[in-house]
Amino acid sequence: MNRVLNLAAVVLVSSFGFANVSHAESLDMNSPGALETTLRSFSSDFDVHVLGNWDQSPEHTTRGASVSDRSEDAIQGIQAAIEANRPLVARLEKDGVKVSNIVDAEQAADGGMVFYSR
Repeated sequence: MNRVLNLAAVVLVSSFGFANVSHAESLDMNSPGALETTLRSFSSDFDVHVLGNWDQSPEHTTRGASVSDRSEDAIQGIQAAIEANRPLVARLEKDGVKVSNIVDAEQAADGGMVFYSR
């Protein structure tokens, strides 16, 4: 019985170590540099949220701390990274999304992406 408890304790402590690693990576995955790197080779599932008036949209102000307001330079960086990924551009165009209309992107924890388009 003591062995079982010891093993359970070791498994529990080990899982905390892995949980912290994945959490630490997720904090950085939506920073401009990490996001642009991901977009250059991104090939997973994505969603597109179409925003009528970006400045007035609740999405602009209520998405939380994971994605901050992007500067014009950051938006251009996201668009350039997408443009560098021709298969992604083709998939977006197939869905009727122009890269020049994308105002933000956010990577989900499952590896997917959400693009915000005006």
